[in-house]
Amino acid sequence: MGNQIKPIPYIGSEYRTNNNRVLMGSSYGGLFTLYALFNEPNLFRGYIPTSSASAWDTNHLYSYAKSFTQKKLTHPIRLYSAIGEFDDLMPAFDDLSAFFVKQNFKGLSFKFERIAGLGHASFDSAVRPEKMIIEKFFGVESFSLIEK
Repeated sequence: MGNQIKPIPYIGSEYRTNNNRVLMGSSYGGLFTLYALFNEPNLFRGYIPTSSASAWDTNHLYSYAKSFTQKKLTHPIRLYSAIGEFDDLMPAFDDLSAFFVKQNFKGLSFKFERIAGLGHASFDSAVRPEKMIIEKFFGVESFSLIEK
């Protein structure tokens, strides 16, 4: 696997953790979250791209989806993606949602949601939805970063 897993043991040494890891990113961080899903799906149990820049570089992200179909999943994966209703990236979000519906990837469950009253930058700063998303969609009652 290489360099991508080095932060995981470090975080585990500093905080109480378990194997229910979730990766979340917004905008270009959402693009990275989707890239990680397609390339190293077993590193996390959940992926949360919000307002993702999935259409970046003429939809280059979709070229990585083929490698996802060839990966052997070691556990079920959940994907939750959300966008503000006024976000200019809404057409790309709709394309991404349709892509996942069409592909019907084995071992992957997903939900795509529009958040009323928000634009691109406001989603992350106004809502801070991590706790709500993780509790409701990922079935974890509560979470926090607790130092050892």
